[in-house]
Amino acid sequence: MLQTIRDRATGWIAWIVVILISVPFALWGINQYFSGHVEADVAKVNGTEITLRAFQERYQQERNRLEEQLGPRYTELVNESRLRKRVLQQMVNEEVLAQSADAAGFRISNSLLAAEIHGIPAFQEKGQFSDQRYAQVLSAQGMTPLRFEPMFRRELLIGQLQDGVIRTGLATPWEVDQFIRLRDQTRDFFYLSIPISRYERDAKVSEGQIQQYYDAHKDKFMRPEEVSIDYLDLDVSKLASSIPVSDEDLRALYKQQAGNFVTPEQRRVRHILIRVPKDADQQTVAAARSRAEALLKRLHDGASFAKLAKEYSQDPGSAAQGGDLGFFAKGTMTPAFDKAVFAIQKKGEIVGPIRTAFGFHIIQLEDVKPSREMSFDEVKTQLAADYRKRKAEDRYYALADRLTNLTYEHPATLQIAAQKLGLQVQRTGLFSRQGGTGLASNTKVVAAAFSSDVLNGNNSDPIEISPTQTIVIRVHDHKPAALRPLAEVHQQVEDDLRDQYGRAQAKKLAEQLLAELRAGRDPQRLAKADDLGFKQLKAVGRGDTAVDAKILRLVFGSGRPQKGHADYGDVELDSGAYAIVGVTQVSDGDPSGIPKDKRLVDEQALAQVAGTQEFTGLLADLKQHAKVEMEEQSLTQP
Repeated sequence: MLQTIRDRATGWIAWIVVILISVPFALWGINQYFSGHVEADVAKVNGTEITLRAFQERYQQERNRLEEQLGPRYTELVNESRLRKRVLQQMVNEEVLAQSADAAGFRISNSLLAAEIHGIPAFQEKGQFSDQRYAQVLSAQGMTPLRFEPMFRRELLIGQLQDGVIRTGLATPWEVDQFIRLRDQTRDFFYLSIPISRYERDAKVSEGQIQQYYDAHKDKFMRPEEVSIDYLDLDVSKLASSIPVSDEDLRALYKQQAGNFVTPEQRRVRHILIRVPKDADQQTVAAARSRAEALLKRLHDGASFAKLAKEYSQDPGSAAQGGDLGFFAKGTMTPAFDKAVFAIQKKGEIVGPIRTAFGFHIIQLEDVKPSREMSFDEVKTQLAADYRKRKAEDRYYALADRLTNLTYEHPATLQIAAQKLGLQVQRTGLFSRQGGTGLASNTKVVAAAFSSDVLNGNNSDPIEISPTQTIVIRVHDHKPAALRPLAEVHQQVEDDLRDQYGRAQAKKLAEQLLAELRAGRDPQRLAKADDLGFKQLKAVGRGDTAVDAKILRLVFGSGRPQKGHADYGDVELDSGAYAIVGVTQVSDGDPSGIPKDKRLVDEQALAQVAGTQEFTGLLADLKQHAKVEMEEQSLTQP
């Protein structure tokens, strides 16, 4: 399809590309899953429907992404109901924006769409777009170009609107100054620390208290539900290792792929670069060209290229090596530079000045490695690996279908499928819903293992661990959650009670000392009298990692102290200790000391924030004036 679309170079909105390419595009078997059901809507935006099917696909994509990102902590950190609502809200936002962009006349031409797709690394081979690779990647995600391209065009359209608004963000000089004053602000402070360990050993804990605490906190002493699983593992890499290969097969493959085993011509050059800024005016460009031409004349008069490169080249990567760039093949460098290098006729020849985005280059050809065909022996190992992989992939897809059918037809055992497919039933150790090690660290496996269907004794559906690995599992052993006996957790209960007592006593002393400090008592004398740690710090910045994060947060959340006084506060640290903090001085950052280039970065960052706020406001306004109907009760439909 894309062959009919005209090429044109461009490149923006990379985040949209990442999102679209890095997560699964569709659920396997989605058509069968929804067959027999009337298509339902989960929302309407100005009459345009967001279907339940579209929502389910998008929700599964987001769920898969979070599972991959969070691992075993997914179930602990993600609220499924909130995730569903968030996904729906995002889809509504996108529809509102797409309608607005369309109404405003934004368009994505075929040439722009093609250029963006051609620029996606996942669709490239050796740095060039491949129609075959494009189709393969989409097919692996259950997609076709006919389905993907309209989706991607819509994402680009929304991105065009978003980018256009965000780029309007501005930051005034006063705002930049204020930002620098706050960001680079430092504070002087001291703190007293009260460790709970000084009280824990004094706590008197009775058996009655232990029993009472145990009875009141039984949920804390539960042994989690655990399972161990049996599984069949269908893996391309394991299949490949068992596939025999003969020299005859490899020689036939070598002959078939002969064009793939030609090393391209490589050239080694030296260059001298005279840089030209991107926004340079004509006078600056002319001056740079003049310098390059003067150096070229000296070279033609017999000067050493390496010496002049070391002295005058403004390429930090090669100047010290006399401008030597080493060997490289055609297509490696920028087009103008590349064209000049491979147009040189003989070794030692010097050409220039050549203009590129970096400036003006003078180039000398040092050496040439001609193109050559690699021998069979040189590529035999790679040929064998490729042969086995290709055969293994063919076998994998055939066996995957049979694995699905056999484990479905015989849901109470894996043995039949194992025998017919030549696989071995393997077993994991016990693991909880939080996951375990090895295969049990995969969130898809954990979710399947604790699903009601599998816990009830059935085989799981095939689980795609990766595009080249599929497993089917069943529960071998299931241990329900159970309360651990008091005898087993007796020491833990006692430690909890001592910790509780220590925290209470530390807090009590902290409140007492804080009152005394605010009454004017000397902090160092107080610390010495109570045998407490005392630390004084000066010129501490917001990002100082050497200071406890909670102390730092309290310090920079405090007000400015009056001269000769301190602004006090206290905070409980993660260790249970208490810190009493006194801020004695606040010193703002100095905007006048920031170099122009760094100030420009700050200005651009603030403008980006302002633009993002503008975009958020625009979205809110568009939604307010749109007719949005949401059917959230439909979100949990199967």
